[in-house]
Amino acid sequence: MQSTAQGAFSDASRIDLTNQVSWDTIDDSIASINGSGRTKGLGEGVTTVITSYSTDSISYDASELLTVTFPVLGQQLSLIHI
Repeated sequence: MQSTAQGAFSDASRIDLTNQVSWDTIDDSIASINGSGRTKGLGEGVTTVITSYSTDSISYDASELLTVTFPVLGQQLSLIHI
């Protein structure tokens, strides 16, 4: 699954920050996420995806729950907004 990050500004403009943020998961035995936001399920369960963005003037962190389940055929990944 591909995760994305966007910056929203007071003038209603938006920019894609997907490749400018850092990505991490709390439990690497459940899922991993690479520097481009691509998630890979490794084990069944729930973990938290953490996204961090900072410049000289601002710093922002966001987190979302990621539930990984393995049906009989293939893998299913879903993000739950918190």
